[in-house]
Amino acid sequence: MYDTAPARALVERHDSVRYPYECEFGGALLRIAKGVFCPTLTKTSPVLLDSIDFRPGERVLDVFSGSGAFGVVAALRGSDVVTIDLSPAAVQCTADNAARNGVLDRLDVRWGDMTAGTRGNSLTEDDVFDLVIANPPLLPGRADGLFGRALYDIDLGATSAFLRTLPSHLAPTGRSYLLTSDVLERIGLCVEEICAANGLAAQLVRVRDVGYEKYRVHRIIRVP
Repeated sequence: MYDTAPARALVERHDSVRYPYECEFGGALLRIAKGVFCPTLTKTSPVLLDSIDFRPGERVLDVFSGSGAFGVVAALRGSDVVTIDLSPAAVQCTADNAARNGVLDRLDVRWGDMTAGTRGNSLTEDDVFDLVIANPPLLPGRADGLFGRALYDIDLGATSAFLRTLPSHLAPTGRSYLLTSDVLERIGLCVEEICAANGLAAQLVRVRDVGYEKYRVHRIIRVP
């Protein structure tokens, strides 16, 4: 269904660097802690970054936030940001990177997911955003190991759950950018179909074909 070798190589790249690992991403100076994915060591994060139209003065949600890279970039560009991740190491890394870039006062760093009342400091019904950025796990499988939760997700249910929950937190004129792999379709899911069933419309805005997978970014809006 998909080649596991690239995922193993990605983990090996992370294992080969010295931590804390420092990098620059979208104008943000990041310090990556061990056990947290680095956006410059992956093929996917730059694809998503190049797709997003950041606008100052907006309220932004960064879901599956990892190191907080996208949230910090949004804050540097003048937005107020909420970041959410289920990894305590990622949450701490996000807070550290916000402080490092002088935007801690613009970031509300939370542990949890988008489903209110389930795990962690999740969103409430009052949390509505102009821009929602989502970089979920791309491969179906058990989330084992140090990087497992960022790589693997049983049946890619986190992506489906994100799209079902998104209408409750997206402003009427807001937009969301979702990164997926075509592995999603290989297991029988479709971004456009899930969106249509939840009052959303999805437009494919970027594709990067790396041979073993196609990485895609969809721009998602609410249907009027």
